Amino acid sequence: MKPTILIIPGAWQLPTVWDGFRGLLTKAQYPSVHVALPSVGGTTLPLTGLAEDVAAVRSHLSPIVEDGKDVVVVCHSSGGVVCSNAVEGFDKKTQRVEGKKGKKGGVVRIVYVSAFMLPQGQSLLGMLGGQPLPWMVVEVNKIPFSVCHGLWRC
Repeated sequence: MKPTILIIPGAWQLPTVWDGFRGLLTKAQYPSVHVALPSVGGTTLPLTGLAEDVAAVRSHLSPIVEDGKDVVVVCHSSGGVVCSNAVEGFDKKTQRVEGKKGKKGGVVRIVYVSAFMLPQGQSLLGMLGGQPLPWMVVEVNKIPFSVCHGLWRC
């Protein structure tokens, strides 16, 4: 059985960005799921942030794994931050060790496409030595509290 490809987009990416790729997956008979992140396109304050994006990914990932299917997660750009948090405990080894009622599914691979990969307990800004990259604009007084602490840990 082919694994399900779970796509976690980068910031500002609507599902249509991945339509061509998903079409190729369908043609090759790979099931795929695109997670529409709550933080993309939001205009209502307070804006959603990392916690809501992680919950959205986990809500898509959980039923696939519970069905005993293998999952390859493809994450792009800031989707790597979301992925790094969302897949915890869903890897195939953990699913087996924790005795998930004989379920054989789990995350078997993660593909980071120009994405941020965060080690456990680390923030993006922390990995950068506390200094944003030149192209990053961090305006703490304009970033909602949940985004500030979830992504940047300001």
